[in-house]
Amino acid sequence: EILGALDRQGRTRRASMIRELLALVEAGIESPLELRYHRDVERRHRLPAATLQQRSQVDGRWIRADCVYERLGVRIELDGALAHPGGRTDRDVWRDNAVVLTYHELTLRYRWSHVALQPCATAAQVATALRAGGWTGAPRPCGPACAVSAHR
Repeated sequence: EILGALDRQGRTRRASMIRELLALVEAGIESPLELRYHRDVERRHRLPAATLQQRSQVDGRWIRADCVYERLGVRIELDGALAHPGGRTDRDVWRDNAVVLTYHELTLRYRWSHVALQPCATAAQVATALRAGGWTGAPRPCGPACAVSAHR
C-alpha cells in the first residue's frame, strides 16, 4: 500500500530511502537488530543467506524463527529488547530445546551486544555451527583483525 501511495504521489522527498526500507521489510527483516545481523554478520562475512521469519510447528504451537539456515541445522534468534524485555528467555530456552528434539536444528541466540559490538565473533560462531551442519563454504574476514580469519 505504501509503495502504491509513493507511486501515485509522484515526486516524494526521500522516496528512495522509503523504497529501500520497504524492500528490507519485504525480504523479512523486521527490526534494526535483524538488519544489523543480515548486513554486518551474514553479508559482510559472506555467510550463506538464511531464510527469514520461517514458521514451523513445535509441540503443537506455531513458532517463527528469525533466521534459518535450511539443510544446515542452524537457526538464529535475535533477541531485542522489545520482544525480550529484561533479557527474559525462559520460554525461549524451552522452545530451543523442543526445536532440537523435533527438527534436529541448533538455535543460536544473539542480542544487541553480540551483533552490534561483536559482529566478527558472532560471524565466526555462526560459521562454526554452519560447518558442523555441512556447509563447505568459507566465511570472508571483513578486515585484518576479523575473528573469522581463524575459522577459514
